[in-house]
Amino acid sequence: MELIHLIIFLIIVFFSNFFASIVGGASLLILPAMLILGIPADITVATNRFHRVFATGTSSITYLRKIKVNYKLLFWYCLISIIGGVLGAFIVLSLNESILKLIVSIFLLILGVYFIFNKDLGIKDSKAKPNKLVSYIVLFILGVYRTIVGSAAGTFTRAYLIISDKLTFLQSATFGSTIGFAINIFASIVFIFAGIIDYWLAFYMIIVGILGSYLGAKTAMKKGNKFIRRLFLLLVVIISIRLLISVIFGK
Repeated sequence: MELIHLIIFLIIVFFSNFFASIVGGASLLILPAMLILGIPADITVATNRFHRVFATGTSSITYLRKIKVNYKLLFWYCLISIIGGVLGAFIVLSLNESILKLIVSIFLLILGVYFIFNKDLGIKDSKAKPNKLVSYIVLFILGVYRTIVGSAAGTFTRAYLIISDKLTFLQSATFGSTIGFAINIFASIVFIFAGIIDYWLAFYMIIVGILGSYLGAKTAMKKGNKFIRRLFLLLVVIISIRLLISVIFGK
């Protein structure tokens, strides 16, 4: 890989992790960029997932130090998401990836409209009790989707938790980052044993990924829930369009 290409790619990795630590969506730009550089698909997925262990871990720790969350609930959400990633991987292999992307893009657009007409959603803290059974099912499915496809899984997770659990945007970012961290660890263990991680490229991605995630989480906590809400709505539109294009044109 030429030096200029590496620099441009690492800039993409930095900003992707910066925004992903706030609203999710890291794979939206990173995966296409790696494929454009000629990196094989399996190595692309594995290397990206490996570097995201450190990126999501950084944002998770940064949030958990400042944001108050229900740790018991967070633990169970992480566990059920990991189970979804493990067991669901065998199921999703027989499904059409384009159908999954289409479903997620449609749901994201619906969520975007819902958030637009519910301006206080995710802004104010609430003590409402979530329907745990429904949340477990949804997070299990998202664990499946994240492991195989990835795109928008973090964003969808945040949106769901804001609606179902009445979390603030900052709390949902904390949950989303921690759940992503847990799933990324599992996926990376599988990829390590499969021997399909490009550790040389991952090293550089990890450095800029950690920096981007840390600064993103710090920015989110400084700017607050209203800032995250605006960024979230923007990303929902972008991701939905990106997924629809990939379904329609196969790109």
